[in-house]
Amino acid sequence: MKKAIHDILAHTSSVTPVLFPKLVRCIAALLMGFMVFTMSPFSNAQQTATVHAPVCVEFDHSHANFTAILKKVVEGKKVNYRVLKKDADFLSRYLHDLSAVCKSDFSRFSSSQKLAFFINAYNAYTLKLIVTHYPIKSIQQISSGAGDAWHQPIVALNNLFGQNITLDYLENKVIRPRFKEPRIHFALNCASRGCPPLRAAAYTPKGLYQQLNDVTRAFMANRSENQYEAQKNVLRLSKLFKWYATDFGGEDQLAAFFIQYGPSEQAKVVQNAIESGTPPHLEFNAYDWDLNQ
Repeated sequence: MKKAIHDILAHTSSVTPVLFPKLVRCIAALLMGFMVFTMSPFSNAQQTATVHAPVCVEFDHSHANFTAILKKVVEGKKVNYRVLKKDADFLSRYLHDLSAVCKSDFSRFSSSQKLAFFINAYNAYTLKLIVTHYPIKSIQQISSGAGDAWHQPIVALNNLFGQNITLDYLENKVIRPRFKEPRIHFALNCASRGCPPLRAAAYTPKGLYQQLNDVTRAFMANRSENQYEAQKNVLRLSKLFKWYATDFGGEDQLAAFFIQYGPSEQAKVVQNAIESGTPPHLEFNAYDWDLNQ
């Protein structure tokens, strides 16, 4: 543009006085047009769209990077947050893998691929939240202007949702209503002792439902959380069952769930009690919010 104007001005000496005003007006019009184009919202929008266009990458459905982290820090029912904090960069790399998935690609994932993706995302971002604030005694200590730990927009799946979302949104607006799978409550980890333990490997699409079975049965066999007292005919369950009773078909269906996934000997006794017309009375244990370390 500058060169074109320079060339025009270089030849003004040969322009007649009559044509000179017209030439000036032409140059002014060219300059105005150039300024309007460079300052137009359309031009800026194009530039912005180019800068923020998502880069889609092929996703590893084995979640191998997350499994490598979990094997290193999960110790039985506990998590070694000190080690995790030292290796926080490895966790960040996995979170980047999740955030790089494009909506168009995600739409082609199978149901089991999507569910495994969201479960792992929930657990990984919970770990990230803890190590960001560590050392702490409980996840309940974490709060900000956005709210408690579950209402902070830390889940950076912008390609899928258009913005950061919260752990609460991921669980209650995405995973629970979309998949209607009650066993997810034994897979999602809230970094607390009362929560079902974090699995020492990532959830994967292949064998996902067996993995959910395994963690559900393991939690149901934990007698400090779930136990039937035959003498009192009382079925004591984790507070999780009270909070999410609707996912199990209502409180009147919790005994049936215990029969299906609880320890076989106790499950048979509960079944006999129901068949004899004396279904067990339900009670719920207090929830331990101490950090699972």
